[in-house]
Amino acid sequence: MEAEMIPLNEKSKNRIQIIRAIAIISVLVIHTVGQSPYELYIRPLVNFGVGVFLFLSGFLTPRIEDVKVFYTKRILRVFIPYLVWSLLLCVVYGDYQDLAWNLLTFQESSIYYYIFVYLQITLLVPILWKLLDARYYWLGLAITPVAILVEGIWALTGHYLIYPRNINNCLVWISFVYLGMLFRRGIIRIHGRYQQWSIVMGLAMFLEVLEGKFWLSFGREDFATTQVKLSSMFVTGCVCVLVFFYITGLHKDEIYTEKGSKKEIFRRIVISIGDASFGIYLVHPLVIYFLRHNTGFLFPLNTILTLILTYLCVWIGQRICGKKLGRYLGFY
Repeated sequence: MEAEMIPLNEKSKNRIQIIRAIAIISVLVIHTVGQSPYELYIRPLVNFGVGVFLFLSGFLTPRIEDVKVFYTKRILRVFIPYLVWSLLLCVVYGDYQDLAWNLLTFQESSIYYYIFVYLQITLLVPILWKLLDARYYWLGLAITPVAILVEGIWALTGHYLIYPRNINNCLVWISFVYLGMLFRRGIIRIHGRYQQWSIVMGLAMFLEVLEGKFWLSFGREDFATTQVKLSSMFVTGCVCVLVFFYITGLHKDEIYTEKGSKKEIFRRIVISIGDASFGIYLVHPLVIYFLRHNTGFLFPLNTILTLILTYLCVWIGQRICGKKLGRYLGFY
């Protein structure tokens, strides 16, 4: 099923960075909201973050000309920075027990499970490209719902999937990457308008709160707020549709147009956060550790401080290291 890739202009690229900024902020909220009594109601608003990052990864994945080059580029791009920051975390924590094993199994920091998921999916991308051309290409969209359903049934039978084991396998995420690939090639069409999908997303978030209460009634706090339950997947799918509308300009057009205006300055700041999103992701476990041990700040102040401090770390790192070394550290 050959189809041309949807072209991206400069506006589309800036919009992608804005989406990345929103996604990384949502990830920071997820990792700092834990002590809030309102976590059950806040998490449905931000659980889309990881799924959107993976959707963008699929959306931006080009047709693979050389599998070896593709693997080398993508794997080294994330694995080297992961090793650097994991080793730094190890030094800060002062725990060197089973260091090699923890590094190879991505357990030095549970927050880095995303790197593990990303690498798994990277290895499967050539297969996903072949699936796109298959008669039953839509089966790729069923992988994540089925995997999440299996985990839910497993949980209802009394078994525990302790974080990050419930989310560090690619099966509960891979359909979002595949969805991005489908959208970029125009294989599936979206019906309805931006406003209609926004309403559907709002209703889906309400359902996510209800599902969270359902899991709490079974004493399962681990599933009540997790990103990988059926309602969360539905919300993230709706967000991905809205992201597609936004990137391709199928929504009401640019809000920020006047150069030098406060809105334009704010837009530039948001884009710069999107540019630094990978570095923010790598640095924020250290910042969270520092804030937890040196301050009594709770949500949302801890989230705001985490964002500011991590962004400053990345900004300073870029200027000290430059692009060549900075890429190995995840600053670019």
